[in-house]
Amino acid sequence: MKRFTVLDSFRGICALCVVLHHFNITGSITEWSLFRNATYMVEFFFVLSGFVLTHAYSKREFDWNNMRSFAITRTFRLFPLHLFMLVVFIALEFIKLIAQSKGVDFNKPAFTGVNAPIEILPNLLLLQAWLPTTATLSFNYPSWSISIEYYLYAIFAIIMFSLRKISKTIVLAFLIVSVISFLGLIYPIEHNVKVEALNGLSCFFGGAVTYFIYKKLQPTKINATLFSLFEIVMLLLCYFSVTMQYELKSVITSLIFCVTIYVFSFEAGIVSSLLGKAFFEFFGKISFSIYMTHAAVIFIAISATMACEKFFGKDLTYSVTTKSESTTRYMDFGSSTYNNVFALIIVAVVVIVSYLTYRIIEVRSISAGKRFSKKESNLHILKTKPDSKL
Repeated sequence: MKRFTVLDSFRGICALCVVLHHFNITGSITEWSLFRNATYMVEFFFVLSGFVLTHAYSKREFDWNNMRSFAITRTFRLFPLHLFMLVVFIALEFIKLIAQSKGVDFNKPAFTGVNAPIEILPNLLLLQAWLPTTATLSFNYPSWSISIEYYLYAIFAIIMFSLRKISKTIVLAFLIVSVISFLGLIYPIEHNVKVEALNGLSCFFGGAVTYFIYKKLQPTKINATLFSLFEIVMLLLCYFSVTMQYELKSVITSLIFCVTIYVFSFEAGIVSSLLGKAFFEFFGKISFSIYMTHAAVIFIAISATMACEKFFGKDLTYSVTTKSESTTRYMDFGSSTYNNVFALIIVAVVVIVSYLTYRIIEVRSISAGKRFSKKESNLHILKTKPDSKL
């Protein structure tokens, strides 16, 4: 089965952009327009997930055995690292509680607001981005997209099981889900479905439809020069669609991501040649860990900076309240050089931590999921196998 290495590299780059989006250092690269708008890159994750998952399962018949295997492997893929990081964030809230008793102030008191104890159970079950009464950005706030993605897997599996074989009916079903969700974003009405869920549904199944288009519209001859031009054009479109401000930005950006994934799935141009190198492939490999661990690293970095303020008696951070009344903590070390160096240090620490969690948690949990799935599959075969003595 083909492995879309270039698309994985794209995932890693997007994850790094999201890291730089989630903290602010005055006059540094974190304030570049691309990174300030990197939240839209989550749509790329959804589109790519739909594309890759359809590639992986498009030729399999979804019987109960395959459904069981799918559920086990997907759960072991996402939940172990998610649960580990949830425990880390709960521990950080306790540390914050202790720090508050020592006179260290934070933007928000411990275990209040989106990190109130009542939010723990929805986070535990990855329901925080689905339930209308829960805080989407609670505790490990990047995990909201994992919340969406996990249950998108379930919807994908239900559709595949219901229709059994890949056919025009399945393509139509994916297309209908995507179009209806896009329309829900374009024409918002009163409903209990969160915008984040509609975003995930539209992009994920848009990516699934993109895979069918990829399989159907294969070029008879690959022209490397032409594909290089296509790739450069799509990169520019992605950049401007993410950084510019306009109506229906989320919808248009998502559709551009679909076309981008289609173009780069052939891995035929000069940009694909670059992204296929081991350096970029590494970031693609640890992208899930980057996405899941960076918020904790950033929190610790900001907290350590605030502690240094107390120790040295010098202002190194300040708060800015936006029009939406949310408070953002900025760091400033007195010069653009120091600020950029510190930004790169945080990214480097995120990469190191992510590599460790990838090796210690991700690799082991994925292997455990495969073993458990195989064991369950063998037990199912034994139970359903006719008794040879009868």
